[in-house]
Amino acid sequence: MPYKYFPWWYKIVLFVGIDPGTTVAYALLDTDTGNITLYSQKELSSDLLVQHLSAFGNITLIATDKQKLPSFVRTIATKLGAVVYSPKEDLQVKAKASSAKDIGYSNSHERDAAGAVLEAYHEFIPKLKEISRFIESKGKRHLLHRFTHMYFKNPELSYMKILELMEPKEKKREESKEDRKQVPHDEKNSVIRSLLKHSQLLQKHINELRAQLQHSPKKQKHVVKQKTDKDLMNMLTQKEKRIINLTNDVRVQQNINRKLHAKMTRLKTLYSSNRYYILPRYDDLRKPVSLKDNRVFVKNANVFLPSSLERIKTDDILVTLTEPSSKLRDLLPCTIILWRQGYEDYDDIIFLDKNALDKELAKPNLNNIIEEYQRKRGSIR
Repeated sequence: MPYKYFPWWYKIVLFVGIDPGTTVAYALLDTDTGNITLYSQKELSSDLLVQHLSAFGNITLIATDKQKLPSFVRTIATKLGAVVYSPKEDLQVKAKASSAKDIGYSNSHERDAAGAVLEAYHEFIPKLKEISRFIESKGKRHLLHRFTHMYFKNPELSYMKILELMEPKEKKREESKEDRKQVPHDEKNSVIRSLLKHSQLLQKHINELRAQLQHSPKKQKHVVKQKTDKDLMNMLTQKEKRIINLTNDVRVQQNINRKLHAKMTRLKTLYSSNRYYILPRYDDLRKPVSLKDNRVFVKNANVFLPSSLERIKTDDILVTLTEPSSKLRDLLPCTIILWRQGYEDYDDIIFLDKNALDKELAKPNLNNIIEEYQRKRGSIR
């Protein structure tokens, strides 16, 4: 088992990134040091994964690299009682590889798990530092990890409220230690002998009750009652799991709502600004495109069908992210701009900086110059 490297698990706050699938991988991150342990295995069931992670200690947060929370990750979070984190949008492979490059992952599953947990870690570093400063200011350094874990489970509570909830237990624990210090050695031995004697009497009484039950006509009724109590406990356990699951679902939906609100706010800003051109956006040219103000944005214009190019005219402008092929240039009469600068992508539309695009359009078109030169040479001959 991988947890043999963590003999100090009970002293830390743990974030976990999970990549589900036929091969399941997880990345376990210690928020104190930033150290990460990776593990992957084929056909790793949710129950076995819970056993793996439980062996490390209390898991505070579980992260995924997908905007939409996978059901497998939600199940693990529910069973462990951990909060969940999903990014504002699906993490790109390049970004995950870049963030995990120094970790030494064995496969793409471990890379994705590491990318997910590092994204969450970087998101919450300011909050972790803030919690640490608060605990230090209260002289409660020994409560840091328990406090952090409780905050993530109850983010709606203030720091002082969480500390108040923790301090009664801490005070009781300290009083118990003080009481033990004040008991003389001889008195301790006396108490131990008394407890042992009491334990022996209880054991004797239990044995007598068992003997009576074996010959009692009420035995069946007692067994039925035990079964009923067990059923009630199972029902309560299922209800608690359901509550945790629903709580996680609510948090996920709140996260989605926050992202949508941020997206709508940004779109409103972009539309109201006069700094951007708004272009229809397409992945390729395998189907006819619609242009806005004679402009269109195509991620990979080299993937096309000739019939889809008919709507594009000489005065139009096609912006693309890929170097256009000579075949495409021969078929398209319009101006083609190879875009190397930033842009904002919103599903079916793209926002490009006006000044940047105007500067690109003002540059001499080398291909047109070459074609004109070749035509002149041909006419001279």
